[in-house]
Parts: sequence; C-alpha cells; structure tokens
Amino acid sequence: QNEEFNLSINLTKKREEVMASALARHWYCSLYYNEGNSLEAFDYCLFKPTAGYCRRVEQTDDYFTSSMSEGTFLIELGIYKNKNDKTITNGKLKVTKADYYLIVLNNLKKVVLLNVINLKNLIISLEESGDLQIYQPKDFDQWRSKHGSCPTRSALLPIVETIHEDPDSCVY
Repeated sequence: QNEEFNLSINLTKKREEVMASALARHWYCSLYYNEGNSLEAFDYCLFKPTAGYCRRVEQTDDYFTSSMSEGTFLIELGIYKNKNDKTITNGKLKVTKADYYLIVLNNLKKVVLLNVINLKNLIISLEESGDLQIYQPKDFDQWRSKHGSCPTRSALLPIVETIHEDPDSCVY
C-alpha cells in the first residue's frame, strides 16, 4: 500500500505541475512550486513582478462530477484521525493560505478557479442558513481500505451556485 500511496502522490504532483505551467503560460506569468515544509499552505504561486501580483493556488482534482449544471464540488473541511472518538483536524480549505482554489473537473475537461475568501464566505453563509450539505463516510474502515487515507468531512456545493456566488471565479 505504501507503493500505491507514493505513486498516487507522485501523480498528483505531476498533475499540479502540468496545470500550474499551463496557467503560467495562459497568464504570461512566472511560476513557483511550493516544495517547502508548509505544503498545506498552497501548491504553487503564479506571479508577475511587472504587474505587481502574486496568486497562491491550492489545487484539487474531481473524478466524479459528470455535469456542470447538476454537479457538486466536494470541498474538504476536516480530516478524521481517529474513528473511535471522531477526532477531526482542519481540512484543506481551513489550513490553506492560498488566494485561489483550483478544481480540476477531469470528466468534464474543465478547470474552475475560485477565490478562497469567497468560497469560505459561501460555506459560512450556507451553514448559518442551515442549507450546507455535508458528506462524510459512514464506514471509516471501508474508506481507509478504498482510498488509503483518513476519511474526510466535506461540504457539497452546487457547482453553478458556487460559480455565480464568486465574482472572481473563472471556468476554463
């Protein structure tokens, strides 16, 4: 299983490299990969010194969504560390220092770029109104054996609504 996990990590890193370089070419900017000790902060930076901007990006892949109009984003809010007492630590969205959250919709061959602050505000708004849908596995052991990782607690956000609620969003 360690070999499979390492392969999965390497493939994820390769996908991030491909996407980051494509975005850098698209926006005519430079690229910095976060290779440091704080990998949870962001995956890469796109920057353009002549224009005075730097955008940190957190990237995630979606292999399930098959429709923009009916699909949902699965946004990791927390990670369960212990199945017995349901100990949960902060997930990707809570720990990231990124400015943008990039979701690669592999089945649709689309990329969605969302502003992290706008995404967090949408989740807070939905939670306060009681409309936030949450996904978490019922069987932690089954999750671990299938995914080789700890189970997550995630927000399910309708794609169309999420994009419309973020004036900074882009779909490629």
